[in-house]
Amino acid sequence: MASCINVEKTMADYLLSCEIESGMTKRTIEGKKETLTRLSKFLGNSELSPETFRGYIAYLTDLGWKPSSMVSDSKVVRAFISWHFEGGSISENWGQKVKLPKLHREEIQIVPFETAQMIIEAGCEVLKNDNKAVRRQKREAKDCLIFASKSGLRNFELRGLKADDFNLEEKTFWVFGKGGHRDKLPIANDMLKMLRPRINRGGLIFRISEKMLQNSMTRGCKKLDIKQKIRVHSLRHVYATTLLRDGVPYGQARRLMRHTDTRILDTVYSHLNVYDLAISLNGTTIVPQGLSPKEKLERILSFVQYEMKNDCRFVVKCELDPNSSLALHINLK
Repeated sequence: MASCINVEKTMADYLLSCEIESGMTKRTIEGKKETLTRLSKFLGNSELSPETFRGYIAYLTDLGWKPSSMVSDSKVVRAFISWHFEGGSISENWGQKVKLPKLHREEIQIVPFETAQMIIEAGCEVLKNDNKAVRRQKREAKDCLIFASKSGLRNFELRGLKADDFNLEEKTFWVFGKGGHRDKLPIANDMLKMLRPRINRGGLIFRISEKMLQNSMTRGCKKLDIKQKIRVHSLRHVYATTLLRDGVPYGQARRLMRHTDTRILDTVYSHLNVYDLAISLNGTTIVPQGLSPKEKLERILSFVQYEMKNDCRFVVKCELDPNSSLALHINLK
């Protein structure tokens, strides 16, 4: 049995399989086609083999590609090789043995949930001189971005949502994600009022461009003098870390984020909680007097908020008087 693959001759059948058998979205298939077309041009008259696959990765390196982009491209090639193996045209799934570039974990740009809401408000603020079209776009962007912060959806997923994807009686909706996967998610209760007229209207839920959404986030950061590069996708990171910090179990957080493995959550987001880990460490007997009065206040407030599950019926306030005594006030709304 052959171990090499003719990319040019089999690419069309593979993409058709992705569409019909795997149910992948048009966007995903177009991305795969772009990668395989680039690979085919690189190969010329040669076939795909472990050696030429390694050569392709070296070629992308010479072009100055970032490691993350090379890994994404190489994973498409690996999936193509796996399809051939599962179909019996090659005897070994050798694509998994070809080493991919190492990725150095980059610090994810993130802000607290409350700050993210402020960025959205500032970026979508309607100004006196805005014309009717701009006002409509800003309102559309605001609703879309707030929904993103309370659902964890990616930019293309937000803009692909349709009225038929929603069930307001169940308070759920369907979303087409990466790889053509279709997942059912809950709707945040405070999003129902905003969604109802959009669903009744039919068609796309959010009629807004990717550029307009990104511009709104950039404008909001500039107005608030926030130096971090907070983008639309950053809201997904804010969503995930807020779930984890509020004590949502990893299994449930994984399902809400639609990750296939809880290890993805740990790998991507655990390093964002260094401050939380420092608070935990300094609060133990390992570090005598490790917490400042302010940090003690924050820890107590965090504990109370967690125990109350951030119940909106309560308002919790902590005060620190000059004698370093803590006062806790809980009021019913």
